[in-house]
Amino acid sequence: MEDNGDGLEIRKKICMLGEAAVGKTSLISRFVYNEFDDKYITTLGTKVSKKTVPIQTVDEFGQSKTVNVTIAIWDVIGQQQYHSLVLKYFKNSDGGLVVADCSRFETVELMRKWIGSFYKAN
Repeated sequence: MEDNGDGLEIRKKICMLGEAAVGKTSLISRFVYNEFDDKYITTLGTKVSKKTVPIQTVDEFGQSKTVNVTIAIWDVIGQQQYHSLVLKYFKNSDGGLVVADCSRFETVELMRKWIGSFYKAN
């Protein structure tokens, strides 16, 4: 946590994990830009989106403070043939969000693989 003069700021790197076409990019678009597009666009490599969320807190003296949490969300390619490349993107992550498509059971079954790879890379 650092004080940037306007208040405290926390920066976190979050990776989206999951197979291709499960909705990772759509979730990011909704969260970061409040947009949704039902057209499928393949993510090539990785795309980083950032969003700062102000959080109201109270310090130990009862004073109201704003903590700005800046989240760098890494949207990584989900195709199997690039899995070893994806491991490099996971390095130094603060967290991950696993996404699956419940109408495609194989994407649910492969969630464990994504979680294991994420832990191995960190």
